[in-house]
Amino acid sequence: MTDPLPTTMNKLPGERIYVGSLFAIREPNSLQEAGITHILTLLDTSFRPPPTYETVTLKQHVGPESHSQHDSNLLPISETFSSQDPDSKLVPTHLVIPLHDYPTSPLLPYLADATSYIRQALASNNNTGTVLVHCTMGRSRSCAVAAAYLISISDSDNRLTVQDALLKIKKARPSMNVSSGFVKQLEIWRSIGCPSTRARLEASEGYQKWKRGKEEKRQKRAEKDRADKRTAKRLSQRDMEGYVNEKDMKHWKKEGELVEKAIEKLDGQLGGALKRNTEIAARERANQLNRRHSDRKMDDPSQVHQSGSTVEAA
Repeated sequence: MTDPLPTTMNKLPGERIYVGSLFAIREPNSLQEAGITHILTLLDTSFRPPPTYETVTLKQHVGPESHSQHDSNLLPISETFSSQDPDSKLVPTHLVIPLHDYPTSPLLPYLADATSYIRQALASNNNTGTVLVHCTMGRSRSCAVAAAYLISISDSDNRLTVQDALLKIKKARPSMNVSSGFVKQLEIWRSIGCPSTRARLEASEGYQKWKRGKEEKRQKRAEKDRADKRTAKRLSQRDMEGYVNEKDMKHWKKEGELVEKAIEKLDGQLGGALKRNTEIAARERANQLNRRHSDRKMDDPSQVHQSGSTVEAA
């Protein structure tokens, strides 16, 4: 059974919160009819407000702390005023959180800011504010943030479970399909007590453990990528060598046989030459010894006198 096609936006029962898709902010009349005062966008960094919206960037960020003090690896959050009609009394405040729709995307670091923004939005206009939380299709990111808010406002002694929060959203928006990675991060969010600021979030042991695990996985993936590249390079070289060997096998075999014969011939020549050189050296050594012995006889007078007496006697 296929998932039902998502409608533009759906209202959560008992809440002034709508969950919807990107198409919702392209329907200003529907926003006004729903009384939307605040919009929370969860899209990647390529998102830009519709061209019919007049956008003015605010100087301050959501929450008491500046985002520049936090994790530099996270993308900055931008807050804007957007209005389809500059003369309209309804000018929704627009917060954009850069978040990709991947199971491994870092949802947890933004939950404190997102839920704080929703609380401020609902408390605006004498507690009459209404919020639209949307992503591209309104199935995963927006529903995950809405679930995080529902968990955060539940009794701290009896926290709403992640599954119960998602079930509540599922009833309002049947097309909901939150990724498994976001569900795991919601479990961590619930376990650390749903901190109201990012500073408290980042100071929690649960967040630090999640962050260390994410960094370890990143390093393992990087090492695996490097190993895969090395393996691919070796396989490429081996395939190339195999191709050349197969192509020139006969030629190389013939060349090898010729080289072996040349080596055998050279060994024979060297062996014969070595034998001849050894014999010549032995004869030269014998001649040297004979000459040295003769020279000693000539230098000894007794041997010379004895030789002379022998001659006279003869």
